Amino acid sequence: MPRTNTSVPFPLVDLKNLRASFMNSSSYLLWQFAATCLHIWHLYFNFARALSCLFL
Repeated sequence: MPRTNTSVPFPLVDLKNLRASFMNSSSYLLWQFAATCLHIWHLYFNFARALSCLFL
């Protein structure tokens, strides 16, 4: 059975174009902001848990 473009569900070129358009959009910046906030909250949570372990 010959390999055609229709047999491949996600061509690499389409994925690259999708990723490039997504990085240029504002939703990417919003996602980066949310990930940064989540990372900072995670660090704060771990720090507070370490402090509570010290005081308890």
